[in-house]
Amino acid sequence: RCVYDQQAHKAFMAYIDSLSAKKLVVTQATNCCNGDSETYNIIAFLAAGTKVEPIYDKEKNYIVSAAGWYAVKCENQIGWIDSKYIKEG
Repeated sequence: RCVYDQQAHKAFMAYIDSLSAKKLVVTQATNCCNGDSETYNIIAFLAAGTKVEPIYDKEKNYIVSAAGWYAVKCENQIGWIDSKYIKEG
């Protein structure tokens, strides 16, 4: 007999989503900041080639500020990287 476990199903689907999540790659060494400009505090320094996970909106689009900075997961929090220094990869 098969029993449906809703919590296990949700965990499994989250795992599948994480496998298909696109990564962004840092193209030039840069800082990950806690806001969308260089005036914000630095969360971390990222070397060229570092892969970061983008933050998505409800429609699975990247979140990009009006200033052209991408929201990413950085040091277990939401950080921002200038689009000049990242690409899909």
